[in-house]
Amino acid sequence: MSKIAAPKAGTKQALFLRQLGGSGVSVLDLKKAMGWQGHTVRAAMTGLRKRGFQIERLAPVDGADALYRVKAPASRKRRSK
Repeated sequence: MSKIAAPKAGTKQALFLRQLGGSGVSVLDLKKAMGWQGHTVRAAMTGLRKRGFQIERLAPVDGADALYRVKAPASRKRRSK
């Protein structure tokens, strides 16, 4: 398993990753915090997954929105050529 490079400090990606830390955050809260649209938030999560981060989706409770958080680095799969 290789180490996943953290985003450079002070970048939007670093701020986004920091928002995903902790107990979880909804897409709506991420939209407000980042000033992005929903599709941009989801695309940023996809980009983090492609870099090797594992993003966990926590099921909605009592009608609330689903929460997302960085769980742990995922193991990288090698592509065969």
